[in-house]
Order: sequence, then C-alpha cells, then structure tokens
Amino acid sequence: MSATSRKWIGLIAAAVLACSIAVLAGCSSSGSGSASSADAGSESASASSETVSEEAASSEAASEEAASSEAAEIANPWSDAASAEEAAKGAGLDAFPLPEGAVADLGEPIAIIYSYMDGMAQARYEFPASAVTVRTAKIAEGDLFDISGDYNTYANEWTEYIDNIPIACAGNREGDSTKTYWGDGDIAHSLVAEGLGGDENFGLNVERLTAFVEAME
Repeated sequence: MSATSRKWIGLIAAAVLACSIAVLAGCSSSGSGSASSADAGSESASASSETVSEEAASSEAASEEAASSEAAEIANPWSDAASAEEAAKGAGLDAFPLPEGAVADLGEPIAIIYSYMDGMAQARYEFPASAVTVRTAKIAEGDLFDISGDYNTYANEWTEYIDNIPIACAGNREGDSTKTYWGDGDIAHSLVAEGLGGDENFGLNVERLTAFVEAME
C-alpha cells in the first residue's frame, strides 16, 4: 500500500471516531436535560401540594373557630343581673317578686344569683345543702306554664292547691316536689329544687312551696 493510501485511511478513521464522540455527547446531554426537567416538575408539584394543604388547614381552623363561637352564643343566652328588679327589667317583665328572708325550714339563703333573658327572669337561691332555681316569664296565650327547663321524668306527679291556686308538682319522693310550676294568663312561674349534699331526690314540701308561691303571687 502506498503512503498516500495509508494517509487517506487514517483521515477517514479519525473522522469516524470524531462523529461517534459527538453522537455520544449529544445523548448524554439530552438525558441530563430530561432528568433536570423531571426534578423541576416534581419540586413544583410538591410546592403546590404544600400550598393546598396549608390553605385547607387554615380554612378548617376558621370553620372550627366560627362553630365554637356560635356554640358558645347558643349555650348561654342568659345575662347577669344585680337584683330582682334588674332581672325583671332586662327580661321585659313588670316585676319579679321573690321571697325575702328565711324560706320555711330552708332558712336564710347564703346567696341569690340573678339573671335574665328575653321574656324571662331567673333567681337561684342557694342554701347550705340545697338550691332552688326560680323563674318567671311572659308566655303566649295557650302556652304551657312549664318554663322550668327540667325535662326529667319523675315517679310522682300531683297537684297542690295553695291559696286556691293549682300548683303542678313532680318528684321522686312523695310529697316533695323537685319540679313545680304554675301560672295565670300570660305569666308563668317555676321552681326547680336541687340537693347539694348528695340528696338526688330533694324536693319542696308544702310549707316550702307555700313560702315561694305566696311571695311570687
């Protein structure tokens, strides 16, 4: 083979090698680009997911706060009052008459807590071992006189007549009324007795009922 032929063969081989290297370099570059694009897409999706999660958490927290606030408003419709007169005024009643001093054998109350809501005045008498919640309210004609808010079922139900007024009584101990209510026209009254010394069947006997009913009429 002549020197000229060997020269051309060498040039052709070099050219082929150069092309191969260029092709391999291009493939490597393309693969790297695809990987980078995939990584960028993954990071974008993750960031988007985190944003959605944060927005959902914020919305849920706001909903819970609103629900809690609404529940608190519904659970306590009562306003405090400093006296029976203030409770009557706040309730829109002409008066809220109550016993003064000792109440039969229950004695002197150690505390009286007044409150009111629209149309109803309330006083909680607290004695050393018992309490009596007293209510007076305006009612629509034909409504029931039971404004006690006590929905328990009792073993005994009966009617006492005090000053010729029929008084509805209910209690688990015969003769002792745990829930009492009565009324006339558009005014209703109720008494709910509570034992504070462990007596779950505590109630008001006729003498105790009379002390409350006569003071409230």
